[in-house]
Amino acid sequence: MAQYKTNTDDFVKAIAAQANISEDSARTQLDGSHFYTASEQPTALAQVKTALFHTAEFLHSEGEIGEPEGQAHYAHAVTYGG
Repeated sequence: MAQYKTNTDDFVKAIAAQANISEDSARTQLDGSHFYTASEQPTALAQVKTALFHTAEFLHSEGEIGEPEGQAHYAHAVTYGG
């Protein structure tokens, strides 16, 4: 993600090559996207792990899933820890 923030043109070229699409198409698909670095993830995505935990609690209350893990368990779904 550092390349996306420091050299967007090279990032777009790499995405286009990997996806076998034009650079214009890659740029259009990336337009408006935000990519968090590993160091930004714990803070920026904290609300996502909380939402996942609350969703698990709701699904458990509806009898759809077993007892959910603690909230810290869900951090690994959206970050590399935290």
